[in-house]
Amino acid sequence: MRQARPDPLRRRYDGSRHVTLATEDRTMTIDRTIVFARCRDGQIIHHFAHRVMANAGRAAVGACDQDAVGLSDLARNEWHRHSARLPPGRRSQLVAEMGHVIDIGNVRPYSIVHANGSILQGLPSPHLPLVAEAIKWADVPRKPLLTFGPSATLALVNFILDGIPGAIDAAAWPFDSELTVCDTGQSPYPPQHRDNATASRIGTGTEHRDEGDDIAFMLLQRSEVWQRPVNALYNMRQRNLAIGCERKMPDPSGPVIVFDTLSAEVEPTLSRSSWLATWYLVDADRPIWGEERVAVAIDTSKILRDDVRTIGTPWPACIYDPIEGECYGMAPHLFAQSSSLAVSVLQ
Repeated sequence: MRQARPDPLRRRYDGSRHVTLATEDRTMTIDRTIVFARCRDGQIIHHFAHRVMANAGRAAVGACDQDAVGLSDLARNEWHRHSARLPPGRRSQLVAEMGHVIDIGNVRPYSIVHANGSILQGLPSPHLPLVAEAIKWADVPRKPLLTFGPSATLALVNFILDGIPGAIDAAAWPFDSELTVCDTGQSPYPPQHRDNATASRIGTGTEHRDEGDDIAFMLLQRSEVWQRPVNALYNMRQRNLAIGCERKMPDPSGPVIVFDTLSAEVEPTLSRSSWLATWYLVDADRPIWGEERVAVAIDTSKILRDDVRTIGTPWPACIYDPIEGECYGMAPHLFAQSSSLAVSVLQ
């Protein structure tokens, strides 16, 4: 969950789904139509079709002449197709979204399927299990390497950033100097991606204040944000995160546990934190889903502070948040230091 910060935008809410924002930035021009059908249970379809316009320092979201109903069967069919590759315990986490983005007449179709943030289709993703076969934690080979997948890495970094209590000096900065965390308007999720968005590295003493990009982010963000009453809108400290690291380790040769998603059970903090994780095992290049979720206790003040090592390159990643919805970014696989976490099986 993201913390609030002073809002640089002036908002007006007229009681309908039409939201108008104003800023001093006069250079930003957007004319984008976003249309999608989203399925979360294999039956009910949620439709979204609106136009985002920004010009001369003012921006608005309103109705459009597009219809998402025609995407319903595609979304429902994709949900059922991918549910067949998940163990029964993970099917309730599945989300299938089919849509298209229209920018000044240019149409970009897209599809995204994820399970609690673990991306299964539509965006480049790691080699995930393809069948519903699952293994219990108790049957995992002894002493596997523990890693965080892209979506878990994104969730962890985002959580730590939100746990920083305002200004912080370099000595207390919770990230390794080799780990780069950038705040950007670019996104692997087409509805909120902006090609010309600026990016800035997050570090001690930095604070994102690009109001022009903030207003675009607010309106291009998923519908769950701006369709709320104005008093319930969240002020974002960050936009999308792009995470990288220069210190890499070779691909592991033995068994590997990948925590593919992390869901925090506490408010953002730099103290020890509690999480629920989904996972899968990779052994002899064969991935297999973990049958049960596990509880993970993480020392968030230390786990990314020293000797951070990543495996491979960054991948599109997603955090599923019960309040904000889906948040996207780019993140690599991250080696999990066993001295900074403890894993237990939920009973």
